[in-house]
Amino acid sequence: MSNERTILVCAKETPDTYSDLSFSGGDVQFSNPRPVLNAYDASALEEALVLSEAHGFRVHVVMIGPERAAETLRKALAMGADEATLLTGAPEGADSAVIATILSSFVQQFGPDAVIMGRQSQDTDVGLAGTMLAEHLGWPWTTNAIGIRVEENMFWVKRQGDSAQESISSPMPCLITCSNNLNDPRIPTLKGIMASKKKPMHIMGIDQLPGGESLISTPPSTVVDSLTPMPARSKGQVVEGDLETLVDALVKGLAAIPETGVDA
Repeated sequence: MSNERTILVCAKETPDTYSDLSFSGGDVQFSNPRPVLNAYDASALEEALVLSEAHGFRVHVVMIGPERAAETLRKALAMGADEATLLTGAPEGADSAVIATILSSFVQQFGPDAVIMGRQSQDTDVGLAGTMLAEHLGWPWTTNAIGIRVEENMFWVKRQGDSAQESISSPMPCLITCSNNLNDPRIPTLKGIMASKKKPMHIMGIDQLPGGESLISTPPSTVVDSLTPMPARSKGQVVEGDLETLVDALVKGLAAIPETGVDA
């Protein structure tokens, strides 16, 4: 590995959520199963590219998935990433805990100055892999970033908290998870698409990582039995009258929620 400073972007291939979906046999069926680069990870990649252009970082993208995911990963190279690695052979039903463990092995072997990734994936919206990965690494991490800048050897992150925005500094190496409100990811140009064909794309089995044999046999800590659509919201009720009437109706409506299960 060179002495060049590197940002590692962890990305995921997800179904195109703009496709129509239905539920069948306890699973989700998409009308257009074409996979895409997770939107949150695309924002993370865009920010890594902006930091690269400003500070000279080398940008490497890693993805866990089947060999066909190389096509989706190639988009990251077309956007401007310098190099990519596809890790194949993940155990069946790998959840966030398993994914974080696999990525931890790769990150420790790779040794980047920072890991930047989406705060969640657009298919499951779990949002746990990033914080689990930081815990494995023992690195400082910041979640839900809406702005990132670098000064000397520090990452300064503006994040959206529950009630206000916060500014947090992290020394390198650190991990940052990004909101999709961080930026607008660039669309690959024809020049970028052509250039991507000459950029390094590594495909390696997870069993080739340190501790790989145990990684591919790690069972998930959670199991999804089935998926069902959310129930339709019940119709609202319009109440008219003076303030006392309105307040009385509101109190009665709130009191009825636990008994009837009416959506608030």
